Amino acid sequence: MSIEEFPRQFARTRRFTLGAPRDFTVSADGERVLFLRSGQLWLYESGTERMLAAEAGSYATDLQAHLAAYTAGGALWAVATDGSAPRRIPVAGP
Repeated sequence: MSIEEFPRQFARTRRFTLGAPRDFTVSADGERVLFLRSGQLWLYESGTERMLAAEAGSYATDLQAHLAAYTAGGALWAVATDGSAPRRIPVAGP
């Protein structure tokens, strides 16, 4: 990271309080990266980061990383990376 990039990254990570990214998934075409940071599911695409889910214990994606399924609060959820809202998936049990 260069000196010029530091202020922007410092602001984007809210003074580095968002935690360290982990559990990365890169889409087959290399266009999208999903990852967990501080219990939240994030998307990195076209040079920007966007939070997909405020709470995510673990997650899995399709091959192109257009759809992510994740667990939160003992329930199964799905969210598309196109900006649509997360939706709860009905299941028989936890």
